[in-house]
Amino acid sequence: MPAVFRRRRPDRSAGAPVLGALAMLALGVVGCQDRQPTLPVAPDEVLEVRHPNEGRLIRLPPGFHIDKIAEGLSFTTEMAFDDRGRLYVNEAGGGFEPVQFRAPRILRITGTRQVEEVINLTGHVVPPVVGLAWHDGWLYFTHRDLDDTGALSRVRDTGGMPEKLLTGFVDAQAEHFMNGIEIRDGWVYFGVGQAGNATVLGPDVGFAIMKNPGVRPTPCRDLVMRGHNFLGPNILTPDPNDMVLTGPYARFGEIRRRGEVVQGVQKCGGAVHRFDPNNPEGTLEMVADGIRQPIGLAFNQMGELFVGENGYDVRGLRPVQDEFDVTLRINPNQPGRWYGFPDFSAAREPLTLPKFGVPDEQQAPVFLVREDGTREELGKFLDFIIDHSASGLSAPSRNWVAGLHPVHSSPAGVDVAPASWGPAAGWVAVAEWGDLTPPTNPLLPNLRAGIRIVAFNPDQPQMGVIPFVQNRRRGTASELGRPGQGLERPYDVLFGPNVDHPELRDAVDVMYISDYGRVEIDMSKAPPYRYIPDTGVIWRVTRRTPWPAAATASALSQ
Repeated sequence: MPAVFRRRRPDRSAGAPVLGALAMLALGVVGCQDRQPTLPVAPDEVLEVRHPNEGRLIRLPPGFHIDKIAEGLSFTTEMAFDDRGRLYVNEAGGGFEPVQFRAPRILRITGTRQVEEVINLTGHVVPPVVGLAWHDGWLYFTHRDLDDTGALSRVRDTGGMPEKLLTGFVDAQAEHFMNGIEIRDGWVYFGVGQAGNATVLGPDVGFAIMKNPGVRPTPCRDLVMRGHNFLGPNILTPDPNDMVLTGPYARFGEIRRRGEVVQGVQKCGGAVHRFDPNNPEGTLEMVADGIRQPIGLAFNQMGELFVGENGYDVRGLRPVQDEFDVTLRINPNQPGRWYGFPDFSAAREPLTLPKFGVPDEQQAPVFLVREDGTREELGKFLDFIIDHSASGLSAPSRNWVAGLHPVHSSPAGVDVAPASWGPAAGWVAVAEWGDLTPPTNPLLPNLRAGIRIVAFNPDQPQMGVIPFVQNRRRGTASELGRPGQGLERPYDVLFGPNVDHPELRDAVDVMYISDYGRVEIDMSKAPPYRYIPDTGVIWRVTRRTPWPAAATASALSQ
């Protein structure tokens, strides 16, 4: 059986994971299924719900209980278990921009409200610290390096000095960075976001451009450009009337000509990579590219990799009115597939469809720059920016979309339910961090999507996602006037053993939620977000009684 770490929990009875219930699901490999994803449950469904316990803000299915095992944390991201059942969690240290608000740390939780610092990473990394995995006494984690590029390091679970394994991922100098980690068969898998909203840098990422003028979106393979460039304000000069063209996969203010080949790089963004920790630089390879912002990663027992991806925003020089965020299904045994970004939607439909366009006032003028450098204004529209045929690219399959989430719900951490979860064994659970509108979409200024844990059956994606843990009304706990009593920004979800609690020691099923804490919109800031420290929580969801023999997956519904 393949060895899987971070998401797998120690088995207390047989010494190995139970396969029976998962095998019964008869999951097919990627590319062998013929399914079309359909609409998930709309976010409006959680406007108001009723529950017998009217005093509780968090809503759960019958038979489940939720409690806090740690609180007062700051910007918690991914979690991991070691082989002794001890829980670890990152404190990111900061948000989108490479600025430290609190000390980036890795913590160990050994019991209810028993939190230990494994390492304080101040001076070693630039925030945020995001991905986390444990393997053979090492804690692997992703972060920004001191030059703001993306990096992956490890440290002994007893503490000590961190060891840097990889660095130099340029895309992480912008708003999307190094993300989740998963370890399988001795390979370390991790995701890297693509710089910019849709591979064209503009004033929306001005904070990154001003600090690191060399930042740009980097492709994983050679791509032939169609010569489309986008006109916007030149933020590098004081003249408010100065305008500049910027092309895709380019530094701000740099054009791309028709037919120009942008060279692929090994340490590219918008991709899932893997490497052997015994030789990181020598074994680094791309598993899948064309993924806008791959955050959480999780394997099932069949070897399929599920990846939470955030869809497009309505911002920047190439805004897109996307319909969904998604969880992708990737077959790591078929590496090198292109998943469609930046020319296909999150649901893998072509962006040339009219529904993805935005009003003219939100769009930048598009200019064609020919091979000889001559320019022609084409108007305002959304079109492909890559010559797919010349680049050797095929349209992505919609069957690669395993789960459809509401747009801007921001799927982050992912895990797969173990056999003990009865009819839900093999289901994929996803933490939806929630939207950041209106900055990410001024067309939906009052949207409240996500801020919950959802689940779906990867064999039946037409079911859409099912809310599993959520607040009783839309919004964060603080927005609802009850800070600390409900979910703020759930970042990660992890099935595992019960961190010791006298009353819950015999719990049958246990799930952990890393709640990042409060994030507020502040339009006076760039980027326009305010991060509130000491508001992060680790929640534990338990089921104390076995699943009834006749139970179905509907038992997850509320």
